[in-house]
Amino acid sequence: MVIASTPAQRMQLETYLEAQYQHGDLVYGLHITDRAILTCLVFERMGRQVHLVDGAEGGYALAAQALKQRLSVSEPMVSKNEIR
Repeated sequence: MVIASTPAQRMQLETYLEAQYQHGDLVYGLHITDRAILTCLVFERMGRQVHLVDGAEGGYALAAQALKQRLSVSEPMVSKNEIR
């Protein structure tokens, strides 16, 4: 997900995500940049277009790397609400 926000909004989101992570409800990864880029433009047969937007300087790839790092630091946190 690419989100445009103010620094205060970003801190609020990060605080929320970290609290949920510490509680064991989710694992997340973030990448923060001040730019977005169009990573792909696909033309389909009927003239339709698909635009994929990503964060600059690594975007989704670095967010995924941060997620994987959190997962590898310790056993994945298991929530009391997890369904098996």
